[in-house]
Amino acid sequence: MKILTRTLLAGVGVLVLGLVVALFLPATWKVERAIVVHAPPAAVFPYLNTLKKWSEWTVWYDEGTERQVSFEGPDAGVGAIMRWADRKSRGELKIVESRPREFLAYDLAFNEGEFTMRGEFALAPVAEGTRVIWSSHGDVEGKLLGRYFILPLDRLMGGDFERNLARLKQRIETSGARERSKPRAQ
Repeated sequence: MKILTRTLLAGVGVLVLGLVVALFLPATWKVERAIVVHAPPAAVFPYLNTLKKWSEWTVWYDEGTERQVSFEGPDAGVGAIMRWADRKSRGELKIVESRPREFLAYDLAFNEGEFTMRGEFALAPVAEGTRVIWSSHGDVEGKLLGRYFILPLDRLMGGDFERNLARLKQRIETSGARERSKPRAQ
């Protein structure tokens, strides 16, 4: 009986300690990655602003999962929505701000709002073309155990961002968009 009592007390102690530690973990998170694409912002922006074009550069379409994808609203810009469902999750991505050749923001919700985040693309012209900065941020306020889950997000999401940005760069640079968007000499 003593062993059972001690085991139970130890389990409760570990649980309480885990909750106390969670109080001191960050409740907010941000992941950010960047790449330079050798093309002007006008050539890059349509690949971000048109959700149907995401299949041309994101790895999320390559994961071997049978995914049902649907689109609603306008083809591009504010109000454009992409919904998906597969065996693992359901989600919705909605463009909420769009400034051509400069900035795009979207809200992303997984499993009917169980996990939400804001994503942003900032475009800046540089000598080599366009610097594309992709960031996502969110919080787990009120979810103590959620604070443990955000600890590896930079590594996990950051890796996806890096792969996706590399594919975006390759797609644009090999599509001829780079040449089409250059001003013509008169």
